[in-house]
Amino acid sequence: MMAQRTVTDRAHRYRANQLAPVAGKVCLFCGSTQFLVPDHWDGHPDHTHGENLEILCKSCNTAKGAA
Repeated sequence: MMAQRTVTDRAHRYRANQLAPVAGKVCLFCGSTQFLVPDHWDGHPDHTHGENLEILCKSCNTAKGAA
C-alpha cells in the first residue's frame, strides 16, 4: 500500500502560477510590479479557477494572510 503524499504550498503556488501568469501584471493592493504571486480570493488554495485568483506582491499577500 502506498503512502498518501501531502501537497505542499509550493505545489499550490505552481498550479496557481500556471493559471494566472504574473508577467506584466501589478499588485491589486499597492500597484507594485515586483515579487508578484497569485493569491486566492476565498483563501482556499484548492480553488484555482480563474475567477478566484488575484495578483498580489509578496508583501501584500503576507499582510492579507495576517489580517
